[in-house]
Amino acid sequence: MFNRYSLIFLLLLPTLVFAVGLSERDKMDFVRSEIPSCISKQTSGRNLDSKAAQGVKMYCECHANRMARTLSVEDLNLAMKGDYSALQRKVNSAREYCINRLLN
Repeated sequence: MFNRYSLIFLLLLPTLVFAVGLSERDKMDFVRSEIPSCISKQTSGRNLDSKAAQGVKMYCECHANRMARTLSVEDLNLAMKGDYSALQRKVNSAREYCINRLLN
């Protein structure tokens, strides 16, 4: 009835379900809301010239898109339960990625 591969798939299914990323719509919604929030946080109380403001905008766009691509449903479920460790690792990774991308 089941071959070896289908049994392996069934055994891994719970793991695969938890590792599912955000839907395309959720990604778009996340990016759309995160960019202005990020810009606001990064510029609050600072008087930036247009070049610095453009750099902040580019960083926030990169960070929001990177987070949207890497977040999983499980990351969000854990965060809702108070475990922010996976989410924080992804935030840190996205920050490093975007800073390196903008500097190089």
